Amino acid sequence: MPHDVFISYATEDKITADAVCFGLEKEGIRCWMAPRDILPSDNYDDAIIQAIDIARVMVVIFLFEHLSIPICEERGGVCFLQEPHYCALPH
Repeated sequence: MPHDVFISYATEDKITADAVCFGLEKEGIRCWMAPRDILPSDNYDDAIIQAIDIARVMVVIFLFEHLSIPICEERGGVCFLQEPHYCALPH
């Protein structure tokens, strides 16, 4: 499904991510979230990279403590080097 926004979040922040996604989609803004939008036949990492490439905007929901987790550092490096505009929502 085409989307405007890629929502990135840690599992611990899923409730917040779901609320942000609901609010955006209620306003007609199409969102992409893993694992919701990953098909069973998709490669998980490839699906995320493709969704980031397609998105016009990325919303990152995180606790500052998460920045030191290796997977966040790795994926954050991929995400923040991309061209779309980003909005970080720490809580």
